[in-house]
Amino acid sequence: MAESSTQRVDRLGLLTICCIALVFSPLLTADYVWDDAALILENPSLTGSGGLVRAWTDGLWASTPREQDPALYYRPWMLWSLWVDARTGPHPGFAHAHSLAWHLVCVLLARVVARRSGLSSAGAWAVAAGIGLHPVVVESTAWVSARNDPMALVGALGVLALSLGAHSKRTPAYIGAMALLAAGSKESAYLLPLAMVPVLWAAKRPWVRPAAATTVAVAAIIGARLLAGVGWPTGADLDHLVASAGPMLRHTLTAVVAPGLRVPGEHLAWPAASSTPWWLAGVGLLGAVAWKGGRSARAWLVFAALGTVPAWPAVAHVGQFGDRYLLWTVAGVVFAIGHTLQGVPHRARFVMAALGLAWWARSAGVSVPAWLDDSRLWTAAVEEHPNPHTAGSLAKVLELSGDLDGAAHWYAEATTGPRPLEHACWNVAALEVKRGQPAAAARVGERALQSGCAPDAELVCPTALGHAWSGAWSFAASRSGPVASDPTGLCNLVGLVLAARSGDWSALDRAAGADPTQRGRLADQLGRVLLAGGDVDTAQAVEAWVRGGAGPAGG
Repeated sequence: MAESSTQRVDRLGLLTICCIALVFSPLLTADYVWDDAALILENPSLTGSGGLVRAWTDGLWASTPREQDPALYYRPWMLWSLWVDARTGPHPGFAHAHSLAWHLVCVLLARVVARRSGLSSAGAWAVAAGIGLHPVVVESTAWVSARNDPMALVGALGVLALSLGAHSKRTPAYIGAMALLAAGSKESAYLLPLAMVPVLWAAKRPWVRPAAATTVAVAAIIGARLLAGVGWPTGADLDHLVASAGPMLRHTLTAVVAPGLRVPGEHLAWPAASSTPWWLAGVGLLGAVAWKGGRSARAWLVFAALGTVPAWPAVAHVGQFGDRYLLWTVAGVVFAIGHTLQGVPHRARFVMAALGLAWWARSAGVSVPAWLDDSRLWTAAVEEHPNPHTAGSLAKVLELSGDLDGAAHWYAEATTGPRPLEHACWNVAALEVKRGQPAAAARVGERALQSGCAPDAELVCPTALGHAWSGAWSFAASRSGPVASDPTGLCNLVGLVLAARSGDWSALDRAAGADPTQRGRLADQLGRVLLAGGDVDTAQAVEAWVRGGAGPAGG
């Protein structure tokens, strides 16, 4: 007996879900990466029930080591989801399964929305597969800290699924609940009341009441945000918004059309020196969709654009592009392509959809393994986007893992001109001291200062110690002298070495105090620097000072 169309569709749906699960299954054994440690492992608000309340009264990062002042991001549902993860302990397996579940819900809701917006059953599953397998979604699925993006998309697609379906008296309440989920997960949903209107209009569905219910819900979240004191990104002033508009648009068009390997690292401060202008292909594709796809395709392109706009201030503020900003955009574009292909002859439609999905699945499959741990992630990022930002990130990962030699190399790369990475500037010389090469600290520190690093104490003080260790006493004095505040303690050490060389034993007395143990430890530190710098006489004088009878200072 011939297979029914329903059975074929059911098999297609099962195949779609299995393919997506297979591509992302390596994440179930992945570690936490990037900002996960700060947001999840070092967030005390996730350990007790009080965190559920605080999620609504403060910003996303309020209880973390990276607390923002003022708070910039208001995502209470995201914190609630992380609170659920915390109940299973510090192991990331459940957290990754949790994120993958949200992604799969997006896929299933996309199928519902596509079907209700007029696509065939097979076409609806193709759209769902496109959203599930596009490489841009790898970041928001693989990175636990970006889970709020699929959560927001679930809310937005839920609003559309309800709005496109049969209405009842309770439908506005259900729509409002899904809009609360969307807007309370991420700011990308703040324009949802506008974005949904063209989609409903194109599908010839009532839009006034659904848009009103969505507006009330989004306004409630924005009101709660204001009460919590969460503000506008400080770097998103008019000048930054204008400067970032063109690069953001080009990045978006490129990512949608030619995704390739998807890892972090694209940044306005360090744009790629040269690249294939794939964004022109993006213009051509979206132009063709808008021209040939009819009003449904154009409506979904409007949806995609309005989902991207809220990410603009974030890009302007930090200068960094993230695929997580494009999840909503990709969803809208895939819907638009699906409606466009609906008018293509069946065989050609099948071939085009199959080739596109295979390409995306391959790129996603290549990208997912890069997100399994920080070392692989930032190694891939350095290769894909070689700039001080990725080099400094890899250096920090290697330093924390104990590979100080590797970290030293990448810190040096991150502090090259004309615009070095600030955090790398703070670590490049200090790492040489940490790995037992103080003399090298002078070399890399001076190079970093010449490359444009700010003369902060974190850089200047280990550089000064390096000069002292090499016997370059005048350079050590010139670097350590102007420092007003010394969180490292190294400029203070250099100052005491120079005081001993000049015979100022009272400075050593004040530093050691009345504790004889402290006196001995201090003398040991000073002696090592003096001997390394070749001043044996002063080193011997310091030994005499320990015994309470310091001799004359050495030369």
